[in-house]
Amino acid sequence: MTDETLRAFRARIDELDDQLIRLLAERFEITKAVGAYKAATGLPAADPSREADQVARLRSIATD
Repeated sequence: MTDETLRAFRARIDELDDQLIRLLAERFEITKAVGAYKAATGLPAADPSREADQVARLRSIATD
């Protein structure tokens, strides 16, 4: 592996890190909006059924 190859790998990792941070920031903003909506409409903060579905879905994605 050449230094240029290593630099290319690291550059791609940096790009992916940037994308991950931006996506997590967007996700956080949406979850804040969900919390505000639930509070304004009197919905419960937690939804155990949705949470269980999400855990199962994400585990499946991670396994794949």
